[in-house]
Amino acid sequence: MMKDNPNFVEEVKKRFKPSDMIFITCRSGGRSAMSVNKLAEAGFKTVYNITDGFEGDDVKDPGSAYYGKRMRNGWKNSGNPWTYELDPNLVYLPENK
Repeated sequence: MMKDNPNFVEEVKKRFKPSDMIFITCRSGGRSAMSVNKLAEAGFKTVYNITDGFEGDDVKDPGSAYYGKRMRNGWKNSGNPWTYELDPNLVYLPENK
């Protein structure tokens, strides 16, 4: 089970101004939506959730070869650019504090 980061808002404030435009995503959109809400409550004005997340929802049809796989909607499945090669300086990791 995922734990809430009690320092999330403070960590974001160290890297961004409340007027900066910020887009947040997670695997399927739920955690990023909660993160956006926390930032909006903290005064961030232009913070957005990537609807359906990075990988989207899983295929529900048991007759599909893709059953159970995250092949519906989401950033990656919508044909948007993506990579597994991330710049660690642009990704929040506790050791990057």
